Amino acid sequence: MPAGVHDVIGRLWAERVKPVLGTTIVIDNRGGGGGVIGANDVGAMRSPTATASCSAARPPRVLSPAAMAQPPYDPVKSFAGVSVFSFSSTSIVVNPTVPVHSLRELIAYAKANPGKLSYGSAGNGSITNMRGELFKRLAGGLDIVHIPYKASARALPI
Repeated sequence: MPAGVHDVIGRLWAERVKPVLGTTIVIDNRGGGGGVIGANDVGAMRSPTATASCSAARPPRVLSPAAMAQPPYDPVKSFAGVSVFSFSSTSIVVNPTVPVHSLRELIAYAKANPGKLSYGSAGNGSITNMRGELFKRLAGGLDIVHIPYKASARALPI
């Protein structure tokens, strides 16, 4: 099963910088928890001989600690920002069996069929979850069921 967009971007980045750094780069995708699991593993690494980096969206450093009673890491002290090397966007895609062809039709269909549609996310508290909830609210309080996955790619059929 493929991982999310940050795994793909991280692997492409690793191939490009490996010759520059002159070292082996190991990609160890730790999906789950909207990025909190992987971020916690990187933030907890304290070995003076090892280097770890974290390719993640904002939620593990911004949203998750604010939403959690006791986050497993300090988002300020556990990480040092190095660079932004990619941007990603969010899209709304609909299963072809849903009889809609536009966003306006999707909203009308969701209003007429409360609780019958669902959306997948990279987990509770993830940016995809927050965007889904914001969409529901801005569209008039839609009743669309949230399905949390371990990674956003798992929500897509392949």
